[in-house]
Amino acid sequence: MLRLATEFIVYRNLLYLLCKATVNINAGNLAQIPHVLVESPLGPSGNYKAGKIYKSEYLKVAVKILDFINTTERAPNYATSLGRVPYQRPMYAKIINFWKNNSRLPSPRDNLNSTHPPTTYFSRSPPILGVG
Repeated sequence: MLRLATEFIVYRNLLYLLCKATVNINAGNLAQIPHVLVESPLGPSGNYKAGKIYKSEYLKVAVKILDFINTTERAPNYATSLGRVPYQRPMYAKIINFWKNNSRLPSPRDNLNSTHPPTTYFSRSPPILGVG
């Protein structure tokens, strides 16, 4: 569980907020995102390979994750990109952290292997990852 503003949040709910924020930022929308309750995946699994991911790919995967959550009200078992990526992988937290530090979404040339602790992912959160 993570603390976001004054709320504690489990990763499956955070996944929704991070994917939604990524898609919204790409569209130039910095409005507050309402908190959505997301159930646990039925059979979380996955194996993935290291590699670079293009912006178009991580945006496409974010939309698929959001569509899945909006349809089933649960987190997906995995997302397909560079293999089957387990839903708990911090890819979208790293994307938002990169945006926070650089005021743009990352491209494949950017190293997302951040040494920052997870708490820094949310320091710009009130307008982006608000709970409402």
